[in-house]
Amino acid sequence: MVYAVARAVVLSAIQCASPHMMIVVAICGAQIWAVVRFALLERSELMENRHLDTLLLCAVYAVCTKVANFDLKFRHIIAVYSAKFPSKATKVLM
Repeated sequence: MVYAVARAVVLSAIQCASPHMMIVVAICGAQIWAVVRFALLERSELMENRHLDTLLLCAVYAVCTKVANFDLKFRHIIAVYSAKFPSKATKVLM
């Protein structure tokens, strides 16, 4: 069940992203999914008092900047997320 929910979140995030983010996620998608899956299944305490979107945003940033060495700023990820989901952004990012 956790796998299905998390996979749906990852796929929807990929579809909703800006063209620039879609390219980044297309290149790093498998690694991003591995981080999200590990956090949900092995480190579920990370989700305490957090939204699943927060985990996803952090996974995108971590993999793209630390593993793939893209010059990607976290504020760009937040800006894209906030533009796509203005009502959710304040709840997830606070």
